[in-house]
Amino acid sequence: MSALHLSDLLRRDVSSDPIITGVTADSRKVAPGALFVALPGTAADGRAFIPQALAQGAAAVLAPTDTPDGAAPVLVTSGDVRRAYAIAARGFYG
Repeated sequence: MSALHLSDLLRRDVSSDPIITGVTADSRKVAPGALFVALPGTAADGRAFIPQALAQGAAAVLAPTDTPDGAAPVLVTSGDVRRAYAIAARGFYG
């Protein structure tokens, strides 16, 4: 898969619908156009890496629902971010 709209990847309506060219939860692997998934973790919270992901060209960020508005220009939140990540990854990579 080369590119899909964010709404197609997440299978839901979104307020902004950029073209997504990759999906990753590793901010070091974000390429321009990627969906960065900010997973909460026991050692580190992925939300701490949102600025790095955006600086590397992330087109959108998927994060937990308690992520502050304005954390990213295109921010999609989910009550179950791991499940949403799985849906997006399957939609993109098959």
